[in-house]
Amino acid sequence: MADFDEDHNREWGRLTTELLNRHSDRFPALTKVIADGAFTSTELDPLDFGLDRILDGVQALIDRA
Repeated sequence: MADFDEDHNREWGRLTTELLNRHSDRFPALTKVIADGAFTSTELDPLDFGLDRILDGVQALIDRA
């Protein structure tokens, strides 16, 4: 996120939406999951989520020892 550019992000969203709309008949499953919000941002930080999963796995190994 250090080099995040809001203008670039908006342009990327516009272009990908346009492309998906143009080819939605070829990719109906992809179109549906995107429309259902599969790629919308959430409050959850992906780094925090991944680190939590790794640490959960480490804790499970410790608990079994």
